[in-house]
Amino acid sequence: MAKEKDIVAILGKGNEKYIIVKDEKIPFNDIEEVKKCLGVINE
Repeated sequence: MAKEKDIVAILGKGNEKYIIVKDEKIPFNDIEEVKKCLGVINE
């Protein structure tokens, strides 16, 4: 788990708003996932 002053690199899908698993297209947003992990509420 990252601690204070650690650097965290988020290497994701960037501007793509979905992932494809087999034949299924699943909504996914890197920024929203990070916000969930950090407990940030959308403004």
